[in-house]
Amino acid sequence: DLQLNYVFKVDGDKLTGTGQGDGEPSPISEGKIEGDVITFKVTSHEGEVFPHTGKYYAQGDSIGMDIEVNGAKFHSTLKRVTDK
Repeated sequence: DLQLNYVFKVDGDKLTGTGQGDGEPSPISEGKIEGDVITFKVTSHEGEVFPHTGKYYAQGDSIGMDIEVNGAKFHSTLKRVTDK
């Protein structure tokens, strides 16, 4: 299993922030929100680009996300973590 962490910043229909897997956080680029559909890319520090496409479920406070890695797609469910 790989733990993924994202910090999303939303301004209207624009999505920015960072994505993080094993290493340091990487910036989110080309982030868009259209209705409940979210698309963005995360570029690793090595220059690899990982396209993300997801659907936001407001009632469940989660995002169903497809992540493309080297031509293969993986599905993940992102859940909101709140600071306490």
